[in-house]
Amino acid sequence: MGLPVSFAGGFAVMFLIDYSINMLTMVGLLIAIGILMDDAIVISENVASHRQ
Repeated sequence: MGLPVSFAGGFAVMFLIDYSINMLTMVGLLIAIGILMDDAIVISENVASHRQ
């Protein structure tokens, strides 16, 4: 649920501060999504290891 919300939030902030959607901003959003996904994987693995 956090991934779509953060992606939509990124576009909303870009709209509010009047940024254009070009290649640089899309690459920045993709990098941020990659970092968010990596953190989610690390957290879920940590929770799984604590359950065992």
